[in-house]
Amino acid sequence: MRIGAIDDALALILDWAGQDAALPPSAPCPGLPAALPRVISVSDALGPGFSSSDSQNSPLRSVQDQIWRPEDMQPDADGILPLITENQCVWRLDFASSAPEQVLVKGDWLYGDDNLHPDRWCPLSMTCEDALILTVLVNGFFGLGTRFETREEPDFEIRPADCPVLLWTHPALAPGWTGFWTHDASHRLHFGGFGQTLIRA
Repeated sequence: MRIGAIDDALALILDWAGQDAALPPSAPCPGLPAALPRVISVSDALGPGFSSSDSQNSPLRSVQDQIWRPEDMQPDADGILPLITENQCVWRLDFASSAPEQVLVKGDWLYGDDNLHPDRWCPLSMTCEDALILTVLVNGFFGLGTRFETREEPDFEIRPADCPVLLWTHPALAPGWTGFWTHDASHRLHFGGFGQTLIRA
């Protein structure tokens, strides 16, 4: 399986969470990224106990990094709306209301790009759907980690041999970031950014 769209990422998380693979319906939100309603709909369907961790009790959209709900978005003076905020507010991915599919980044972009300026909004070479796929996978990984055995790898940069199938990566991410990998039977999920592999019983 190769993730090519937000529905692929959401279906993967639903499957690993033991939920029906059918995506819940969502209504479009004019002027917002087209993929956002799907993410919010699945997050709501999974509920606040998605991570099954007593310390978190967080929905999919905020287990690690925060995906903003449309009703909580407030534009700044330039019409920039929040989309994703890193869990320590180190970076933000936002968008302009006039161009809802173009990601703008500000702060210390964790995944690396020497052409970005941390103190002002810069276009990032990914769409809002790409950014949501990344965040759904990151948040899903951390949330699912409380449900499945987690194997920590000795080296973050080395992909384990038993996860040979690439699920998703993106050119806007640092060259050394290995992305998300799996086993042919989807019994393992490997997150290269943290050198950990989820193992499903």
